[in-house]
Amino acid sequence: VSNMKNTFYFFIASLVSISGFAETPNDWSKVYSDVKPSIPIIFSSGGLCSGALISDRQILTAAHCVWHLRDVNVMWIENPGKYEPATTIALDKENDIAVIELTKPTPRKPIKILPEAETLKEGQPLATIGHPITPEPFSNPPLEINSTHLISAGVDSKVTERDLITDVRVCPGNSGGPAF
Repeated sequence: VSNMKNTFYFFIASLVSISGFAETPNDWSKVYSDVKPSIPIIFSSGGLCSGALISDRQILTAAHCVWHLRDVNVMWIENPGKYEPATTIALDKENDIAVIELTKPTPRKPIKILPEAETLKEGQPLATIGHPITPEPFSNPPLEINSTHLISAGVDSKVTERDLITDVRVCPGNSGGPAF
């Protein structure tokens, strides 16, 4: 990942137009069902975070979720309680982005990052998917799986070179997750 800042910008506004999605969806259910399996729950010394599978082994997330460079584990919705180890392979604290890598490829479909994201417009609808209300991730049994993969929708209010300002509700646990 040579230019993580650009990668993040493309990622933040990706997916709305892939696979026949309308440019401004009124119904996020198709986007949600298509990408939900590719949004892992990330556990590390940074707590519980979200991420997005961007290749068969790599996950894009927030640097503050993994910057302690301690053990990072990933859990997928279809396998609650089963953790896969991952390693931080790229970290940019200034822009708060990181890439972690799984020890083996996953059969899940990566979320595509589209260059068309440069055309993100103010007033365009956005949604996030993450895990904002998942307390006690290491409890027994593990976290309440029905409190993960929650979607929140809103509008892109302002786009600057460095920031995306939106009214989409983002809470702890959403960190590192995608916006569409």
